[in-house]
Amino acid sequence: MTTPRTCFKVCSGRACSANFSRFTLERAQSEAIIQKKNIDIGSCPCQGRCEMGPTAVIEKDEKKEVFSHVDPPRAAELIRNM
Repeated sequence: MTTPRTCFKVCSGRACSANFSRFTLERAQSEAIIQKKNIDIGSCPCQGRCEMGPTAVIEKDEKKEVFSHVDPPRAAELIRNM
């Protein structure tokens, strides 16, 4: 039996990218290293919440949560709470 994956994805769609989602992704990656968390971190396609970007998706234990207005400090907070 395999351990369920834990993922943190940041939208790389046009609207989220215009709202600097790249910095949100970088902060999430840094925070995971600092916290020594084993989390798959990367980008994801548009989540359809363009007006509320950047958007982040957390997938854990076969559950998916979508968060809106995720700036770098909020990304770090979400990683710490995972």
